[in-house]
Amino acid sequence: MLVNRRQNREKKLKTLLFEFSVSKNIRVCLKYVIILVVSVLFPIGVSAQTFTYTDTPSGGIVINGGTPCSNPVVRNLNVSDSFVIADARFGFNASHSWRNDIRLIVQHPDGTRVTLIAGQVTFSNRKRNYDLELTDASTNPIDDGNNDNVNAPFYDRSATPSNALSAFDGKNSNGTWRIEVCDLYAPLDNGRYRRARLTLDAVVPPSVGLVKTCILPANCSTTPQLPDTELTYQIDFTNTGGRSAGSLVLVDSIPGETDFKLGSASVNTGSTGLTFVIEYSSDYDIGNPTAATWNHIPASGGGGADTGFDRDVKAIRWRVTSGSLSQIAPNNTGSLSFAVKIR
Repeated sequence: MLVNRRQNREKKLKTLLFEFSVSKNIRVCLKYVIILVVSVLFPIGVSAQTFTYTDTPSGGIVINGGTPCSNPVVRNLNVSDSFVIADARFGFNASHSWRNDIRLIVQHPDGTRVTLIAGQVTFSNRKRNYDLELTDASTNPIDDGNNDNVNAPFYDRSATPSNALSAFDGKNSNGTWRIEVCDLYAPLDNGRYRRARLTLDAVVPPSVGLVKTCILPANCSTTPQLPDTELTYQIDFTNTGGRSAGSLVLVDSIPGETDFKLGSASVNTGSTGLTFVIEYSSDYDIGNPTAATWNHIPASGGGGADTGFDRDVKAIRWRVTSGSLSQIAPNNTGSLSFAVKIR
């Protein structure tokens, strides 16, 4: 008897192959495909890669009667890096004899504009200069009642912007960012734009790794196995990325020439806090996985299998219905398992 399920179709999915020589005349080729589907969540306080872009015009640029808000100082920051923005901060340094006259606007490459310093024309509370980092994480006012020192170290105080920088979160970083600086009361009280710094944190996505092994019998990965032998598979999943993984879905096809064992599909969630539902397909095709339906109810003897087994189960889907897979150990790992019998 010769059983060989090696197929010569082009694989678009990662395929792992287990091959067992059962005897000189019996050869069983067990093939499986694991499909992983995840989405990215954006929790607070997870790792991110930081990029910084600066503008330092030589000698600075005058802010005066020639730079009213109808004709602002315009500077461009060219960001060649391409990533999804998790957080944005903006450092601003300008000298001015009446700093409340200054308005600062930053524009994303897609045209989204955020007024970071609204400014106001006032004839009281006269303070000089700005040297600050504007960040949504700060609770400090832009006007803290003190004159700022425009010399190094730069951006050594933080303040809440007039409008939130979170308007840039989730956007792509790449392109030309525009800085506009103008004087709300241009006829009097001149100043000079000196420098700016755009700091962007990049979203670090989840990275869920899968390892599938045959765990029973203990020698099933190294020793030939005969027909009627039950095989138990385990799939370990671990998130080693920088973000939580939400809407986790794992799909595994039943190896050829084997029958699914009823009640064997299970989940070990460990300390992940995840809740799974297990679903079965009788029409799953690794060549067209999206066409599968997941309403099959395993039945003893299904498809002509032995009692306690179902030959009609073609694939198993483990789908998270509650929770997200953390990227922080030990809450970032768990395992799935199921058993089959060689025909």
